[in-house]
Amino acid sequence: MILYAIFTGSMAIHVLNLKAEAEDRERTTKQLTRTLKRVINQVRNGEDVDIRAELGTGNPAMEKEWEELVKRVETDASWISLQNPNQRGRGSKEQAGEAPKKDETVKSSAEQTNTAPSKPAFY
Repeated sequence: MILYAIFTGSMAIHVLNLKAEAEDRERTTKQLTRTLKRVINQVRNGEDVDIRAELGTGNPAMEKEWEELVKRVETDASWISLQNPNQRGRGSKEQAGEAPKKDETVKSSAEQTNTAPSKPAFY
């Protein structure tokens, strides 16, 4: 019983730490994307902008934050594509207004059930 209480308390502390880390990552991501959007808008409007200073080029700490942001975005994009296998590789053509090719059409549910299930990516 005591071990169960210790284990439960330990897991609760771990969950709280994970939640705090996720909130910190989200806050940093939002801040960096706001900065990038602001700089892009200034450049589009023809304003004189010191892009290196704004984005932290040359500052190792800021460059590391940007690198982590890019990795998170790539990881999130790959995770989303794993969750939606029917959407993989089709987004750019649909956004461009092109119809998918005949061999790229989505299989019917009957055709999809005949395929062997694939292993999850984390194994």
